[in-house]
Amino acid sequence: MEEKTRYVGSVRFYKNMLLLVIALLVLALTAVSLYYHHRYRQAVDILEKEYNASVESILSLDSDPLAYQTLYEDFYAPQVYNATERVSGMAYLTFDGGPSENTAAILEILAREGVSATFFVNGNLTNDPGYDDLLRAIVAGGHTLGMGSWSNDPAAIYASVDAYLADMSTLYTYIEETTGVQPSVFRFAGGSINSYDAGIYQELLAEMVRRGFVPYDWNLSADGGAGSTRLSAEELVLHVEDALTGLDRAIVLLHDDGTHTTTVEALPGIIALLKERAFSVSALTPEIKPVLFAYSN
Repeated sequence: MEEKTRYVGSVRFYKNMLLLVIALLVLALTAVSLYYHHRYRQAVDILEKEYNASVESILSLDSDPLAYQTLYEDFYAPQVYNATERVSGMAYLTFDGGPSENTAAILEILAREGVSATFFVNGNLTNDPGYDDLLRAIVAGGHTLGMGSWSNDPAAIYASVDAYLADMSTLYTYIEETTGVQPSVFRFAGGSINSYDAGIYQELLAEMVRRGFVPYDWNLSADGGAGSTRLSAEELVLHVEDALTGLDRAIVLLHDDGTHTTTVEALPGIIALLKERAFSVSALTPEIKPVLFAYSN
């Protein structure tokens, strides 16, 4: 008993206690690390599965239709939604805001470089006589003609699901009547997550997917966005070079509206950079898995 009493207060006792505490801390930290690594992997897997499950659940719904689901009977994609193809090493150039006089120059560059692209067009609000010719030129060049919005007025089109469908069906009909093409792909004006659609985004996505349309955001913004026209051609190429780091596929946001003239100047350099990085440059098709801000890419 006396020997035990001496041990309890001894230096050896405190050393052993310190070692025990350290060992417990190491075990606790290891457990926490493993837990959060597991949770991280779970989160990544859930994001991937969530997108697939969301699409599957949308397509398998068997219930009474909502009022807006009965509207615009001709506003359906020509194919059933099946956007599951994800190929590494692909780069998809996409152009928003057009067509404009810059679109014609862009089409010439794409033809010269032997690559195709995707144009998410807006409506012909000014009755520009050259607008229809540019739509036809996009199709004739082997590019994908996608829908942006007819009015390009986010406050109006995101006022309700009905308002969005009305805007997009107007654009869809105009494109079909002008070119003979029924568009299959679209881009939410301002991107899928924006300051206007927060209350109706899930409904919009569900309804557009139900109608067979495939939505595409982007994971590389090349020219600074719709309101930015200040980047030089050299800066644009350098920006793309930096932004490509870590990407195994790229959906590249560019603009072909009338203000983005440096986009035209930078395009040959951007294409050369993508090819140098061993990316194949192609247009989006409705089989290609989307990049969406709300889900894993």
